[in-house]
Amino acid sequence: PTELEPRILQRAGIAEARVQEEAFPFQKLDETGGPALVLGWLAQRQQFGVVTADLKLRKLAMHASADGSILPGSARRNGHASQQETDWALAQLVSPHSYDEEPMVHYLHSVAAHNHARPLQNGTLLTGWCSWYHYYNGISEYNLRENFTKLAAMRTRVPTNVAVVDDGYMRAWGDWSDLKPGKFECGMHSIADDIASNGMRPGLWLAPFAADKHSKLTSSSQHPEYVIRNDFGAPANSGNCGKFFYGLDATNPGVRQHVHDAIHRAVYDWGYNVLKIDFLYAACLQGNGKYDLSVSRAQAMHIALDAIRKAAGPDVFLIGCGCPVASAIGFVDGMRISADTGPTWLPPPPLPWWDNGTLPSLRSMIRNSISRAPLGHRWFHNDPDCLLLGESTRLSDVEVSSAATVVAMTCGMMLLSDDLTKVSLSRMRIVTKIFPMAGASAIVLDLHSTNDGLPSLMRLWATDRDWEKQDELRKTMNQSTANTERDHNAEATFFARQASFVLHEDVPPPNERKRSCIHAPTGLGSWTIVSVSNWSDRTAVLSVPQ
Repeated sequence: PTELEPRILQRAGIAEARVQEEAFPFQKLDETGGPALVLGWLAQRQQFGVVTADLKLRKLAMHASADGSILPGSARRNGHASQQETDWALAQLVSPHSYDEEPMVHYLHSVAAHNHARPLQNGTLLTGWCSWYHYYNGISEYNLRENFTKLAAMRTRVPTNVAVVDDGYMRAWGDWSDLKPGKFECGMHSIADDIASNGMRPGLWLAPFAADKHSKLTSSSQHPEYVIRNDFGAPANSGNCGKFFYGLDATNPGVRQHVHDAIHRAVYDWGYNVLKIDFLYAACLQGNGKYDLSVSRAQAMHIALDAIRKAAGPDVFLIGCGCPVASAIGFVDGMRISADTGPTWLPPPPLPWWDNGTLPSLRSMIRNSISRAPLGHRWFHNDPDCLLLGESTRLSDVEVSSAATVVAMTCGMMLLSDDLTKVSLSRMRIVTKIFPMAGASAIVLDLHSTNDGLPSLMRLWATDRDWEKQDELRKTMNQSTANTERDHNAEATFFARQASFVLHEDVPPPNERKRSCIHAPTGLGSWTIVSVSNWSDRTAVLSVPQ
């Protein structure tokens, strides 16, 4: 579609309309742009890379950071100038008006293939509940079971297939088997059994490469050598706004054995087959106090993720969190692609409200979820963080509805995180409108042309062209679930897989737009669904495509 003239909804002459257009400029669509240059790295296995540009885009550079790693002694003795390796870089020239709606599509698929991405290959699309944002670390067997029962009761309106037990079950990070006294007397395996008996996959939160300062693991009597130290010999900075904790050195074989034991216990002894692995960056903190100084930070991150996947096995659904995004491709099934959400639109005091791109807040969550929507179903299943419905937050109905719309249209994980026994009917109605999932991920039409970094336009389309395939799928599902409970996300998962990245299969032509297509029943025809938003605090005129 061509760029449309803005409609000025008032009686005005041509001159006045032009003045208003200049005062409130409307954005151009990505597909009308160009020429363009796409620069990126195919992986982050060897080095973390940086792309730099000047303001006029006349000087561009790509840098690989070796992080001060020391070459092996044999290389220095043999007089080799360098034994450092970098990952492949990609540069693609895009001529103007020659690509479809997503100018990065070829780069995204190249990265997926290079890293053997496995999106949507390990179970259905996840919808469910997480304990964190209401209870934080105040969970117990009692309040968890209350919510499991509520989830089962509301399944006809909000079908869920996973429940994640978040932080708070252990005494200290690092001491994962040392449970809080009086809170989990029946053991973590009993909680997993309760989740499974309510028809959901048991999920558990872990931060295997992190440890609290007061943990037994890092005490002087056990393994203080596991802690990454900075250039001055002090524990390296974990950089978290909530608390200071230790990062555990992934280059140390003892640390990897500790991580293996924690993951293996959670999966094979306790019975959790969905793991939310958090604060992964702690495995590659900056500092020269490490076991192997020849390993770069990117290589350490790769070692850490490989150790986690091997310990969990191929069938466990891994959700990466707090992780360098590209490092996780091929290892995780789902990936947090946003900053933490929160009970307020902007970061609450004492956090600086103006830093709403990275600090916990709903605006941060929405911004990142839209900006990284193109990664979904190509690199992994996007995790936009949880939806907060409860009136215990300071979010308005409009703000809650906006978050629900973004999650639904980008087909990210849908995890609620309230005390479900106390959510009002009006707030619950918001979420019933987006369940079950559609299986399609919207195209962000102004991702690269927005003025303030927060895109405003997303588009899906719906059609009944494949109604025969859909009817056959439904017959198959009805037969296979005659005596069992139906997975309401199975249909969405089926069509999402048809359009997702699959290694060694041809990439669907971009102009087919399979990834953004909702499959409708026969007789409904085809139509377009457009989400139009104004996230700024000023009036905006938006160009809506036909």
